[in-house]
Amino acid sequence: ASDAEIAEALRGLMAQDVKSTPLKTLQGILWAEGFAAGEIHSQFFDDVPPRLHAWHEDGIRLAVYSSGSVASQVPWFRHAPQGDLTPLIEDYFDTVKAGPKKERASYETIATALGVAPERALFLTDHPDEVAAAVAAGWQAIALDRAGEPWAGAAFDAASVSSFEEIEVTR
Repeated sequence: ASDAEIAEALRGLMAQDVKSTPLKTLQGILWAEGFAAGEIHSQFFDDVPPRLHAWHEDGIRLAVYSSGSVASQVPWFRHAPQGDLTPLIEDYFDTVKAGPKKERASYETIATALGVAPERALFLTDHPDEVAAAVAAGWQAIALDRAGEPWAGAAFDAASVSSFEEIEVTR
């Protein structure tokens, strides 16, 4: 295949939001290079960084589980417009390290890796199937139901909020 054909195939996978491990690994490499070169920048909803800081200061352990590779997650948090958020995050999980986000076993793997009882773990997501998988694994879950996002207004098997400001986490 030509470079143009490969690029077109990759664009098609991204447009379909395919959660393929090889694609996410490639994205992670490209993102890391782009962040390092100052060519790309991450984005967070404005309510997220202050809550991450507050939870961290309160002794709440924070970890990230994303379909994006760990290689892409770290620079995303390091290059946040609000400053480097990586000191707040204890660990990062992706579909290679933990498994697919829509499968109960993935959340069991993460709880074991973190050494936390599932019922003491809280998962935040905007995807109904991810909420269901986390709850099936015994986790607490809160659905982020933000206007304009792909799953806004979906039926969630958990409490839903529109902002991190509505979430109260205790140790």
